[in-house]
Amino acid sequence: MPAASPSSSADKVRRADVRHGGQGTSLLDDMFDLGGNKGVPRTAALDGLRGLAALMVFLVHYAALVAPWLPAESLIAASARGMHAAGHLGVYLFFVISGYLIYGSLIRKEAAFLPYMARRIRRIYPIFLVVFALYLVLSAVFPEQSKIPSDPSEAVPYVLANILLLPGLFDITPIITVAWSLSYEMFFYLVMPIIVGMLALRRRSTGFRLAVFGAIWVMIPIMFPEHFAASAFIVGIMLVETANAYRDRSLPGWLEPLAVLAFAAAIVLYSAVYLDLIEGAHINIWKNIVLFAASYLLFLATLQRDGALAGLFRLRIARYFGNISYSFYLIHSLCLHVVFLVTAALIPAESTAHSLWFWALLPPSLLASTLGAAGLFLLVERPFSLDGKGAVSLLRRKQGEGLLTAEATLESR
Repeated sequence: MPAASPSSSADKVRRADVRHGGQGTSLLDDMFDLGGNKGVPRTAALDGLRGLAALMVFLVHYAALVAPWLPAESLIAASARGMHAAGHLGVYLFFVISGYLIYGSLIRKEAAFLPYMARRIRRIYPIFLVVFALYLVLSAVFPEQSKIPSDPSEAVPYVLANILLLPGLFDITPIITVAWSLSYEMFFYLVMPIIVGMLALRRRSTGFRLAVFGAIWVMIPIMFPEHFAASAFIVGIMLVETANAYRDRSLPGWLEPLAVLAFAAAIVLYSAVYLDLIEGAHINIWKNIVLFAASYLLFLATLQRDGALAGLFRLRIARYFGNISYSFYLIHSLCLHVVFLVTAALIPAESTAHSLWFWALLPPSLLASTLGAAGLFLLVERPFSLDGKGAVSLLRRKQGEGLLTAEATLESR
């Protein structure tokens, strides 16, 4: 066999790199879909923000479950209650991201409704149905923990309502605690192309579109105060309409610290209202205004390519976590309950309450939730909702990449 020339060997290595996602891609890059060294898109920082949102929701449930192990009147117990309240804003951030991405895609280019909804259903349902089935099995094994009515005539419609993602928009208790937000997501997916099409928004001016969605934002807390969270989608829509004006020019240096301070203030205000520390006839109006402004500033600063916030949220660890955030969102509560069932069996809460338990139980709780989410992402979410590449196919591909690179190296000698 004739020896390969250096150029042909290099070509072979380059072909392997192209086929397998770019030079120097690690197994983690391949598995969690970061694209290796092909370049980080401008919106990659949104993946990091998804990770932040997922962690905030995690704190809601962690703070509630760890409470029995904390001294009731301690500073850490009060802090945990604050984290529990503030963590609810994680869902608000998820809705802002959905508003930005979904509306942005719809306003740029017309899409046939049925294929569009098929893609949305494919994105939401495979992993939801797997986790939902797991909850049904656990409800049968542990009936004392089940939310499903014992009467079949009540149980069947209740389960069907959950499958149809009705809890949230309607006063129905979700079997998966966090799944209430999916009803808002599906409703947004359904109505947004209708609004864009009926009002011919693609042909309208930016000012007209801002007026339409500004009016909707004002109407939601007035007409549907129980669905206040839906107003977060409008923040994402407003970002689409206004961020283009800043796309090719640098924003003032004070924007990022202002955005961080504003979002911190929004967290404090939201938590204080949630815990009934602040009351007043118009407090919810002010809360909505502060949340809107703070979220808008945070996302506007993050979407700037060269900003410090963008760099922070584009870090690999942030994007890894952001890419598995949907799996993490659905499975973390179940993982936390397992951790605390084991903890309760080993360390009775009533006789061992101490502030240090908050910090001691946090790492295993986060690790269990992350491992569960990573497995769910690789086995279900990525192969069935994203690109069809599961853990097994990615491992085989990586092995093939190694063999091809080794062959090219040998032939070049």
